Amino acid sequence: MARIVLTGNLKLYTGGVTELELESGSIRSLLRDLRRQFPDIPEDIEDELAVSIDGILHQDDWFAKINSDSEVRTTFPASRALHISRMSLDHMP
Repeated sequence: MARIVLTGNLKLYTGGVTELELESGSIRSLLRDLRRQFPDIPEDIEDELAVSIDGILHQDDWFAKINSDSEVRTTFPASRALHISRMSLDHMP
């Protein structure tokens, strides 16, 4: 299974999970699998999510192949991460 590393503030949607293993054949299927496992991940996340597979950045390449021995990293651009950080601070007691 591919090693998936969720970086930045994506952990706000995953209950703190930052690493997992999934058998997803493409970025599109990875996003679908992540949403299935973590329903709080917003539907529009792919609009700003950058994904690297084995160190190669794939922007808007939803059918990029993920091999079972791949390492996949997801990253938000700084603007989205800042927005999410502000949202989470607004919800703190």
